[in-house]
Amino acid sequence: MHSLFSEQLWAIQPDALSRFFALLRMNPVRPEESLSDSSSFGTVHNSFGPECNGLDLFQSHGCTQVNAQSVAGMYEEEERPYELHDGVAVINVHGILTARGASFRGYRFTTGMQDELRPAIDAAIADSAVHALLLDVNSPGGTVAGTKELADHIASLRAVTDKPLAAYANGLMASAAYWLAAATGRVLAPATATVGSIGVVAVYRDSSRYNEKAGVQYNYLTSGQFKAAGNPDTPLSDRDRAYLQGLLNTQYRHFTDGVSAGMGLNATELEIWADGKMFVASDAPSGLVTSIVADREEAIATLAKEIRMDRHILATQHPELLASIEREAAEKAVAAMRAAHEEEAGKADAAAEARRAASREACFAAVKAVAGDETAERVKALLEQNLSAAQIEAVAALMPRAAQVPPQAATQEQTTEQRILDGLQSAHAKPLNGAPSRPGDETPAQFGKRMAQLV
Repeated sequence: MHSLFSEQLWAIQPDALSRFFALLRMNPVRPEESLSDSSSFGTVHNSFGPECNGLDLFQSHGCTQVNAQSVAGMYEEEERPYELHDGVAVINVHGILTARGASFRGYRFTTGMQDELRPAIDAAIADSAVHALLLDVNSPGGTVAGTKELADHIASLRAVTDKPLAAYANGLMASAAYWLAAATGRVLAPATATVGSIGVVAVYRDSSRYNEKAGVQYNYLTSGQFKAAGNPDTPLSDRDRAYLQGLLNTQYRHFTDGVSAGMGLNATELEIWADGKMFVASDAPSGLVTSIVADREEAIATLAKEIRMDRHILATQHPELLASIEREAAEKAVAAMRAAHEEEAGKADAAAEARRAASREACFAAVKAVAGDETAERVKALLEQNLSAAQIEAVAALMPRAAQVPPQAATQEQTTEQRILDGLQSAHAKPLNGAPSRPGDETPAQFGKRMAQLV
């Protein structure tokens, strides 16, 4: 028989497993025949067109025979082992999953995780036309062998790629299929999909009574006490049962660790989400389903919205959009530069105006100190007209001049000098700017005396 019968540990729905084996028994393999692996036509057929796979074995419509040559031709034409929608690669994860895919007499029995799904996933990640990846899952699960390896590989890709990943529950996402889906970090599902069945199952056949009735007895000679544990010709002892249960528990731990890491579930609450139950997506325990979507198209659209459109993508797929974006960016840059320039110019103008205002105030103070309030007000009124120097000279000829100080008024100089000195001393006790040749060297008294000479 083929290697599938030798598999003992399965991450699959038990009813699917029993029906699968029943179908294989109805199609015995003759000595001259063998189950082919996916190198014949299985890998390609899983990716394109109507499928005949492990899941179809349990549907009312059955499975149709496929011509290997037509499938091979289809693969050559399509080139990619996945669908491509708006930059989203969609890889079908359908039917019973095994480490390597198997087909027989034109029928597809299983989907290979290592020789079909993994190469397709790697090709999608490497494809520059692919910007997101969606696993379209419709599977009852499969063998433990090969599942952890592929799940770990998906998780490692997720950690290094910037392409969004997710899985879509297209009807059924159970056991090993959910393990793979969880590795993407997100499970999208319609409300009526079924998910879960997280657990490991093993079937050990006991043919001892059948052998007894047939008058046949099998004797196993071993060099290790557990070497023949679980053989079909001896009833399962408590010791062997405990040993085999330990194997299941170890694989179960790998299963739950992978799911909890991928989906962010609490590994201490296995009784809530990992007790082997199936759940309707709308009522699944929190965290098993990331979000409810209407259908497969919405799942694809969800990923398409998350694609980060870099310049290369825009240039190759949307050149007109790229040109529009670059034009808009250039216009915004110019506007920003203009605004910045205007702001700087405004600040410079404000600073200059502040300096001019300070100069005017100093001028008014000087005129007031020398010529009195009336003259200072006249000068202020004249300057507020914003006249040029030539215009001020022309206007000055029309203005009344202050009376000349007669010689006899010289006696008032001492009084004026003292008045200036007293005012400056009361206003500022520190050294003033001083004479141009000796800045900062004059005291208020010296400065007042020098200013009095100008009056």
